[in-house]
Amino acid sequence: MLVSDLSGRANLLAKARELGIELDEEQRVLAELKQLEHDGFEFEAAEASFELLVHKLRSAPAPYFELLGFRVIDEHQGP
Repeated sequence: MLVSDLSGRANLLAKARELGIELDEEQRVLAELKQLEHDGFEFEAAEASFELLVHKLRSAPAPYFELLGFRVIDEHQGP
């Protein structure tokens, strides 16, 4: 099932069901998808990007990791 700016509500709902996502505001997701594709984004072969977009619009992003800290080393050698 392809999801693109030419997709309708049925394709969007089918793809969400395939990913195990229950959509309540499919019109909002469809409008955002169409706008992003108009701006140059592509979701036809990017299932994970589509899934992240849906989670973002549902205001339910899952925390995939927790940043504990980081270190930066910057070295300059020579003139």
